[in-house]
Amino acid sequence: MLNVDTTVSEEVLQQIPSPTVDDKELSRQDAVPTLDEIVKAIGQIKNKKAPGKDDIPAELLKEGGHYVAEWLHEIIRDVWEQEVM
Repeated sequence: MLNVDTTVSEEVLQQIPSPTVDDKELSRQDAVPTLDEIVKAIGQIKNKKAPGKDDIPAELLKEGGHYVAEWLHEIIRDVWEQEVM
């Protein structure tokens, strides 16, 4: 039923269990992405798609090879550690 006002009681919301994540997974998620992860992510980008907000086509990132991956890793690491873009 779309566009119908509904109310949910606080009691019902409290009954929804929160997912738990073990310490090992938390530390993995908090770690700076590695250069290998960046290289893998670049390799998984689809070709011949419209560029994103950065206006950089996937083919350009892929053709840049290890140099571009290192450059991206440095930028990502700085943003990750400083928490500022």
